[in-house]
Amino acid sequence: MAARLLLIVRHAPAEDSSPEGDRGRALTAEGRLEMAQAAAGLTRLLDPIATIAASPLRRARETADLLAARWTDATRTELSELAPGFDREALASWIDAHDAPSLALVGHEPDLSSLVGWLIAGPASAQVHMRKGAAALLTLRGRCGPRSAGLEWFMTRGALRRLAVAKP
Repeated sequence: MAARLLLIVRHAPAEDSSPEGDRGRALTAEGRLEMAQAAAGLTRLLDPIATIAASPLRRARETADLLAARWTDATRTELSELAPGFDREALASWIDAHDAPSLALVGHEPDLSSLVGWLIAGPASAQVHMRKGAAALLTLRGRCGPRSAGLEWFMTRGALRRLAVAKP
């Protein structure tokens, strides 16, 4: 199995509450603007992403929409395996079954930090903290699981926004 790219993105800043509860929390206007800029920065770093998968919660879906606006040919999917409290093994099985050279996963904390640590270090669990709008690029070698990935880079939303406006 060839190495694949796995882009892990935490959703952008969202409302504190919603009449629909946690599942319905939308991105704030500022969060949408800043994540659109961060998505522009991501496109300077990466070739087009083949598939964008998002948690079914509104804030993650809206963040994925901003990525899809930049990578218009990407296949989109809503993935229950990315909902808060997801099972890493179930998500790893989905990733293994999905035959794409590059995947973007949009979800929530603390699950994404745990996922990145598990993929890089396994049970030893390297510690990362994904702030809102942060992104990590991993190279996945073989089957998805503990210690199956290498970290290429990890960037905050602010760094990605600065990259978007930097001179080439």
